[in-house]
Amino acid sequence: MARFAHDTPIYRTEEIRQIESISAAHSDPPPLMERAGLAAAELARELAGSDKRVVVIAGPGNNGGDALVVARHLKGWWFNVDVLFTGKAAKLAHDAAAAYAAWLGVGGSFVTDLPRARDCALIVD
Repeated sequence: MARFAHDTPIYRTEEIRQIESISAAHSDPPPLMERAGLAAAELARELAGSDKRVVVIAGPGNNGGDALVVARHLKGWWFNVDVLFTGKAAKLAHDAAAAYAAWLGVGGSFVTDLPRARDCALIVD
């Protein structure tokens, strides 16, 4: 594990896999994607401040699933969230597909073009 400014840990891929493996071994842990998405959404909420427009870019993998969880939480906190999804729903892995369905389940939708950056408080990628 490397450390940078303010003693923030930066983990390598193998270290992340070990952490995920340990987490999955516990009985009924909250899904990792849900925890990661909530943590990122809390940071996004803080960064966006009182400006309630956020753009979320969600790719075709599990990171895209994380992004959809972020979007869902922000929407629940009354943010105006535009989501640009760059994958194909039918090809998503289980957790990412669940995040996709949950986003749609809260009334979420997708945009086909990115809004102008100056029109939003934050872009989450």
